Amino acid sequence: MKKILRFTVPLFIISILFLGLVSYSSKIKNPFIPLKALIQLETSDDNVIKFSDKPLRYMSRSVDDFKNHMEYDGYTVDQLGRCFVLEKDCETTSLIFEGFLGSYEIFSNELESKNTNE
Repeated sequence: MKKILRFTVPLFIISILFLGLVSYSSKIKNPFIPLKALIQLETSDDNVIKFSDKPLRYMSRSVDDFKNHMEYDGYTVDQLGRCFVLEKDCETTSLIFEGFLGSYEIFSNELESKNTNE
């Protein structure tokens, strides 16, 4: 019984710390959402993954990969600091990007959806 506790307690503490780091790193309350997107990104050949519709979120390996992907999909992409303005067929969407775990970028319009009354 003591051997099980010696193994289980440190594993539990390390898991909690890791999930806290992921949640803090991405500013997304549920740490499993970006982890699932990270796994999808790493197991596919794609450089950009759309992992949420409301709020709209993408994960990419780099800013350039995101720009190229969106331009390939027919968007006109303008970058204003951390903000990307995407235009396609008279529709405009703005996305803000932030780093995730040092090697990835998350693009979201989370602030835009918080300010609307939908």
